[in-house]
Amino acid sequence: MNFGTAIKTGFKKYADFTGVASRSEYWYWVLFAVVVGLILGATSVALATVLDPKSMASIWVQRGFDLQLLTSVLMSQEFLGSGAGWSLAIALPTLAAGARRLRDAGIAPKRIWLVLLPFGVEFLSISTLFMMLIPLALLLFFAALGALIAVLIFMPVSLTKPSLSAEQGNRFL
Repeated sequence: MNFGTAIKTGFKKYADFTGVASRSEYWYWVLFAVVVGLILGATSVALATVLDPKSMASIWVQRGFDLQLLTSVLMSQEFLGSGAGWSLAIALPTLAAGARRLRDAGIAPKRIWLVLLPFGVEFLSISTLFMMLIPLALLLFFAALGALIAVLIFMPVSLTKPSLSAEQGNRFL
């Protein structure tokens, strides 16, 4: 599958968790999502530089290429705001493509929901922090961190596995 076809398929199967996705389909979709997110973020920073002379981006351009200021720009409201909207827009098709990819690799497609586990635990951590249960909040924070590390190891390994046919033992087809 080529890049353009993968993007069309990603939007066509926006919330379709059934079927399979080849490695190229999934990874081209991920590449598209990352590139568009970076373009949106860079455009937002550029607009903020032009429209608001007191923004972090403007200060960075005026002072020159300082790595610390660049980090501030990348963490600025302009850059992250546009990326957050894009991330929300493509979250469902990315999860769907991931579930299809896992099925194609012979892994239970329900495991795609594990990527949300760290966010759920972190939500609980923040909730307990607001209730002033600081030891429990810290425990949940480290649990979320551990879950995130596990997901960051498990998912890429799982999503890069080759396709398995039913004859090769894929029980999810």
